[in-house]
Amino acid sequence: MSKPKHPYWSYVKSILRDYPRVKKEVETPLDPRVTTVYGMNGHGIGGTSNPTMDCVIHDVPEKDQVRYDAVNNAIQRTIDNHPDDADARLLIVDLVYFKKTHTIEGAGMRAHTSKSNAGRWQAEFIRTVADELNLP
Repeated sequence: MSKPKHPYWSYVKSILRDYPRVKKEVETPLDPRVTTVYGMNGHGIGGTSNPTMDCVIHDVPEKDQVRYDAVNNAIQRTIDNHPDDADARLLIVDLVYFKKTHTIEGAGMRAHTSKSNAGRWQAEFIRTVADELNLP
């Protein structure tokens, strides 16, 4: 008999499915605004209007940043807590939620593990993300 699903289950799964979009958005810096900067001879030499913005600045909604951090932290916790099979665990999450190319069973076959292991590992990962988000 499987464990009952928590109220956050579908919410966390939707966060995982949306993670590749958010990751791309977070990791893409804003385009710097270019303005005319006049040199000593009076000709424009170009440059950014705010050199501080050249240090990678992102314009990501706070909720997306929180979700991104939660998934990244869950990935790191998986690597730290399960060093022997972290690659297989993360492959399952990648194939099922990030790439959306496999079912749990198919991802388990690609990761060379059973369907029950694959299901248990993805459930643990969902609970880890929920824990990172401080969900009940």
